[in-house]
Amino acid sequence: MGGFRNITSWDDLMAAKNDGLIKLLVKAKFNKLQGSTFDAVILGLNEGANIDSKQIGRFRFCRIRATDGSDDGLTTPFTFPRRILKNKLLKIINSHRIAIFDPAVEGASEKYPKSGEVWACRYMKAGFGGPIMLLKQASANHKGKVHYTDDPELVSVFNAGGGTSLGSAGPPNLDEEMSEWNESQLDMNFDQYQILSKGLKEALTFISSLESPVNGYKAANCGWAKGWESCEQTVKDQFGTINPAGALLLGERIPSAPLTEIIASQEKQHGALTAATATGGGVGLSAVGRYQIIEPTLKQIIAALKLDNQINDPANPLLFNESTQDAMATWLLLGPDKRPLIGGYLLDKHDNAEWAAHEMAREWSSWPSQWTYKERGKTINVGDTLHDIAGNKASITPLAARNQVIKWKAAFLAWVSTDTTKTGKKALDEG
Repeated sequence: MGGFRNITSWDDLMAAKNDGLIKLLVKAKFNKLQGSTFDAVILGLNEGANIDSKQIGRFRFCRIRATDGSDDGLTTPFTFPRRILKNKLLKIINSHRIAIFDPAVEGASEKYPKSGEVWACRYMKAGFGGPIMLLKQASANHKGKVHYTDDPELVSVFNAGGGTSLGSAGPPNLDEEMSEWNESQLDMNFDQYQILSKGLKEALTFISSLESPVNGYKAANCGWAKGWESCEQTVKDQFGTINPAGALLLGERIPSAPLTEIIASQEKQHGALTAATATGGGVGLSAVGRYQIIEPTLKQIIAALKLDNQINDPANPLLFNESTQDAMATWLLLGPDKRPLIGGYLLDKHDNAEWAAHEMAREWSSWPSQWTYKERGKTINVGDTLHDIAGNKASITPLAARNQVIKWKAAFLAWVSTDTTKTGKKALDEG
């Protein structure tokens, strides 16, 4: 911060000019602060004090970023969830002002500052002059995070083709813009989800075209992506019907079967089959219906929509028919418990189609990952299914997936304007 003294290179000149501009900005922004004090976050790489700041004797020198917006003219170092090169991040951090911590100063904290902490700062001379001193931690850690790499191949590139990689960090964590208020909070009953399914007709039809392109509402498998071919004959017989010619029509009973019968069969089938047992090895249903709902998901939907009494009603049990299947899939898309980011997107609470499409991949195996990353020691490549078991494969590209959810949102919002029951408007207002 030495002004234009000791300039020996072009970089020195640029740094001096930068310091001068920052001082002008500080004077403009802090002229109403008593005692020339302000709060700032300590910048660093979250790797410990030796990297976060420089130690000379008892003094520690740190780069800071004011929390009141006066440093917004500088590039933010808070890159998370995007990953950038470490040397680029260091240049961004080093463009910020320097503050000094001296534990011997009266009123100063006894603990040294660390990256991410918010500290009270004070100019040492009147008129916002002299060095900036760090006094004490002012509040909890700043929400911003840095995310970097030394490997150019691991730099996040968010473009039409999806991210090239996020290395071992996993998919991007939710940033501040994707927090709780952008997620679905929709609290509706089973009948209302049946109505909402009409607004998601385009979405439901497309999901079915990937998950159950041949048998639709009558589709099922028994632990491998071979449909009814993966089931033992007893399962085929249980849920099939015989036509007048004596041929077995596979899955014909699925839409007329009580939910209790569907669940009882699913409980017999534990886990996925292997390639060796993929043909005829399944002793019970696994993924079932137009949307290939598996046992844990089916039970979660029943609990969330409080359907226990209906499915256990001996006189009129709830059937796994077309209307039930559509309502359950609509809950998966709009409900608050399973994939709230999909619901948040379709209910117009956020516009991050990339995240919504990735959440679709978490729910349905035919959908692709939007990013390349490592999870539980396994690499997931952009475009791959997140459910690489039982012969599953993604059926569309990441770009096509994003385009689909964008279309669904537009179609749903258009339907809301014509919905005479006002259920759609209620969902937008309350979801």
